Amino acid sequence: MAKKKPVGLVDGIIKPHPQQNKFLDSVDTCRFTLYGGAMGGGKSYILRWAPIRYMIKNYLERGARGMECALFCETYPALRDRHLDRARSYYPQSLGRWRGTDFILADKYGSGVLKFRNLDDASKYQSAEFAFIAIDELTKNDYQTFNDLRTRLRWPNTPHTPFAAATNPGGIGHSWVKQIWHDKQLPTELQRRFTVKDFNFVSALPSDNPWNTEEYIDSLDTLPEQMRKAYLLGDWNVFAGMFFTQFDVMKHTIEPFVIPPTWRIVASLDPGWASHCSFGIYAIDHEHNIYKVSNYYHRGLTTIQHVEGIYEFIKNGPGSEYTGGRMPDLVISGHDAWARKDRYAILSSEKTMQSCMAEAGIYLTRCITDRVAGWTNLKDALHREKFFLFKELCKPTVEEIASVMSDDKNPEDIQGRGNDPKVPDHALDETRYMLMSTHKAAMPKAEDWNRPSDYLHPRYRKRKGHIISQPLGYEKDWRTL
Repeated sequence: MAKKKPVGLVDGIIKPHPQQNKFLDSVDTCRFTLYGGAMGGGKSYILRWAPIRYMIKNYLERGARGMECALFCETYPALRDRHLDRARSYYPQSLGRWRGTDFILADKYGSGVLKFRNLDDASKYQSAEFAFIAIDELTKNDYQTFNDLRTRLRWPNTPHTPFAAATNPGGIGHSWVKQIWHDKQLPTELQRRFTVKDFNFVSALPSDNPWNTEEYIDSLDTLPEQMRKAYLLGDWNVFAGMFFTQFDVMKHTIEPFVIPPTWRIVASLDPGWASHCSFGIYAIDHEHNIYKVSNYYHRGLTTIQHVEGIYEFIKNGPGSEYTGGRMPDLVISGHDAWARKDRYAILSSEKTMQSCMAEAGIYLTRCITDRVAGWTNLKDALHREKFFLFKELCKPTVEEIASVMSDDKNPEDIQGRGNDPKVPDHALDETRYMLMSTHKAAMPKAEDWNRPSDYLHPRYRKRKGHIISQPLGYEKDWRTL
């Protein structure tokens, strides 16, 4: 069939600005495209039009009829608010008709179907096929969801079946999305068939969008610095809801160096079997600065395999050239190491990870499990610049610190509070165990205390700039004195 010129929808109806045009061009040529960054760039708008344009283009150029594409959001309320309600008003009646949450193109445009769906359970699409998949707010999804959906990306006699997404930084998927599209570091499994050229990142900034008013730009520019960097500048190292706001990748990640023989070598362990097992090696200098040297991070292995792997990691693994392969004199571990079975296992075993580690000459000490106190300790170490990580050797820890968000119900804890398998936190937990045992948070000086009881209770009096204290034991509330 002879190629025809496009019907003018892009110029006449969509009216994309230059950066949106870059996104559309990338969809035409690249396998995986991410349009991401700050607020107000017009990401969701162009994501609604990209599948429509794709189906019309394929009909006019190849005669392809009845193609099916999908646009996903993490939940149905998000799908309705961000896309369905707006698409119903944006799509002209001459373009097609609605059938529930599906938009069907008119016969003269190829009768293609754009399905609006949610991702409350990505596995329910296992038998579906789509010629084009679009996901809004990709960072709100885990890596497994991405893998599940890209297996649905196929259509008969169609050589190019693109995946496109739009997102802001932040969310449970921040780390893996940033790694693939922004940092250009593909996981091993993707490297078997793809290169970094297959994953194109198109930045989105509010200044790109001519429809934004000066008032809107001013609002973003006058936000607190952390929010300003995320919403106005699209900084992928800072985002709203970031739990460890004290973390600065440029400040806290350092070039590796040989550990002096007089420094302590210690380690910590967060056991895992179906989930990741994280083992970190640390060095502590004479001023109590803590350096995370390297990070063992593996899943799907047996206890014996983990123990053998950790022993080899200590002696000859990445980072051993800086520690000399020294055995740590203290190994702090999560309590699961003393369990006779993994929490998801059916059968118990007489062997525990603790007993197997002891047989290998690695003796474990139970950690302090207080989560909130542990996170406070880590924040303090970052703020006071007492904790550092060796570049390239502690990637899981860096990724988790940089991407984890605050929990909605308890802002003093990380998202999921340790119970959400979609939130990667094993390297963080292992780091928390270590700092609870080796780092002492700064305490305010007595003369800096400023509690009401310092002034109102007779046992606490200010005299000559000092606080004179007596043993506690009073029961009354200070407000009743």
